[in-house]
Amino acid sequence: MIFRAIARRRNWLILALTVAFSLITLRADSSTSLLGGGSSFAESLYSTYAPAFAEDTTDEFRYLAVGDAPAYRQMQARVFSFTSTDARPGPGILEILQTDQAGLQMVPTGIGGLAVICNLRGAANEIAISRDVLAGIFTGNINNWQQVNPRLPDLDIRLILRDDFSGANYVLSQYLNAITEGEVEVRPGPRWWQDLNVQPYLSRSLDAGATAAVASTEGAIGYVEVGYALAKNLETAKIENSQGQFISPSLDSIAQSAALAKYDENFFAEGLVDPAEGYPLVALNWLAMYKDQPDEATAAGLKSMVTWVLTEGQKLNESVGFIPVPADVAQQAIAAVNRNL
Repeated sequence: MIFRAIARRRNWLILALTVAFSLITLRADSSTSLLGGGSSFAESLYSTYAPAFAEDTTDEFRYLAVGDAPAYRQMQARVFSFTSTDARPGPGILEILQTDQAGLQMVPTGIGGLAVICNLRGAANEIAISRDVLAGIFTGNINNWQQVNPRLPDLDIRLILRDDFSGANYVLSQYLNAITEGEVEVRPGPRWWQDLNVQPYLSRSLDAGATAAVASTEGAIGYVEVGYALAKNLETAKIENSQGQFISPSLDSIAQSAALAKYDENFFAEGLVDPAEGYPLVALNWLAMYKDQPDEATAAGLKSMVTWVLTEGQKLNESVGFIPVPADVAQQAIAAVNRNL
């Protein structure tokens, strides 16, 4: 408990210093008008958008992957102009923001996936993991690879879990919640596995940390963003979807899932949690911003950024493992931002 408290204070200090440095940089560079942040799951998306946006327009934005809740606090304090999130804002987030859903503008930006990565040297074929077995592994009830498949090595499963407040934790816990009838609580941080008293072999932050731990540990299993796994050519598992098909994480299989999404008037998507087709571990990312902006310059900057992200920016999504949002939904979102901000 003491170690966790020290780690939390360290993380908040790092966040404060990062935000302060970014603000100094913003003030030194008059062409940079927007600072935002949030989801680490979608960091590759926004780090790809930012330089291309600056090249195409006279505006710039800076993005910090600090996690959803810290980013919402920075937005409430008017330090951030926008946040990025993989979770529909619930009552707790709306309380932080001191608004209701009507005061918040959501903008869908892309659909990505979470890959399950393994280290089973000598395994002849790609590992296929059923829904029940996946739930058993990540709740600590299945701990040998022969319980996954008798043809796999007689080897302990070494759980590598994420200890950061990340979209990766949110996406995995959301999926596990759906397939375990609520046994796993949906959370962006490590509480989803801590509350179950799961004891990982190691816990690590960020895709890079999880990947390094899995790579150096025989028998390990962990989870990272699909685009990261594809870019690094990581060994990934096939996951059983709701139709009983074992699906590899790929742009094509995420696109199958993305095609099922139904968007409401707030651009929230139904049908992506344990989708009926395609790869099962997927999530939509949104930009979130206040409809009531403090000045015309900030509102104009956000309108410019959203318009670019939902037109030119969408052409970059697949390069980092995200599927573009449907063109008609993108145009509706642009119109809503121009109307509401």
